Amino acid sequence: MSETTGTRRSRPGFLRAVTRRFGTWPLFGVILVWVVLALVVFTVLGWLWGEGPLWSWQRWLTNWRGASAGAGSLDLVKVSLTTIGGIGGTGYLVIKYRERASAERAERDAEQNKAEQRLLSGVQQLGSGSPQVRIAGVYSLADVADTYRGEYRQRVVSILCGYLRTQRGERRTIVNEQDGPEQSSEEKVYVSHDGAVESTVLEVLVRHLRKRCEKTKHREAVTQLVEDDQLWCDCTIDLHDAVLTEIANFQGATFTNANFQGATFTNVNFRDATFTNDANFWDATFTNANFWDATFSRSAPPMGLPPEQVDEDGLPHGARWADADDEGLEAGSPDDAPAEDTGPGSTGSAAS
Repeated sequence: MSETTGTRRSRPGFLRAVTRRFGTWPLFGVILVWVVLALVVFTVLGWLWGEGPLWSWQRWLTNWRGASAGAGSLDLVKVSLTTIGGIGGTGYLVIKYRERASAERAERDAEQNKAEQRLLSGVQQLGSGSPQVRIAGVYSLADVADTYRGEYRQRVVSILCGYLRTQRGERRTIVNEQDGPEQSSEEKVYVSHDGAVESTVLEVLVRHLRKRCEKTKHREAVTQLVEDDQLWCDCTIDLHDAVLTEIANFQGATFTNANFQGATFTNVNFRDATFTNDANFWDATFTNANFWDATFSRSAPPMGLPPEQVDEDGLPHGARWADADDEGLEAGSPDDAPAEDTGPGSTGSAAS
């Protein structure tokens, strides 16, 4: 299946390469090549239709000699005009082909320039001092990825993840005097000034990370909200050192490569999430985390979670292996599922 698909995809790529190569040649050179090819075909046809020894010159020159040896003037004119007309028609077709190829190339360039301009406009909006403009920029970038797809998906994901990694707040020291002034304590907390934009970015990410999945005994069905080629599940999600103060609801999301190293999550929900490849949690900090029924690949187990947050299989409490038997109890899963965001599926404090 994959080999057939690869073969089908390679043919259009080869044709595009040939088109671009001929599109860079001078017009006279292209016409000359096609004229030579037309004369070669004319000669080969004469060899196929001719008589005599297979590799004799007489047979190769059948078409050329047929117009002169024993032929009348009318036959000579017919052959000459036919040959000239064929060469002229070939030249005309080449010119039209070049015109069409140039028009298609110009259209592709214009479309790519339009995509780049929209991408740049979205980035500029994301850098605005107004939260309303930044929110508009998030949706604008998502629309670029949904419209142009392909490589634009990873570019937009990288921009949005990069935005979440930026400094969008400050750490403040809060004095706790609940037990009286003599027993007061100080606590450093991160105060964000960008909650509305942060929640918008997280909502857009989750929307494109939820891949359609049927309901099973141990997980709920996942509804896909975008088309297959608009999904970001195969993109790299790089949130290292990001500080997220808003609720990160990644329930039902599918991650191929996820880097949460050094990230700080105030409230994150990975319930029913699927990690198909690398999942880096080194030095990540969780205030409240739920990994209930999250699945991890045995070939790429989660990395960096502290011992108190994992079971004997190295999985977060409540999580399971992706290849476990759905009809029985999963490795590392307790008998009874707790309510969402509570019970053993939730992780309290965390990692350093």
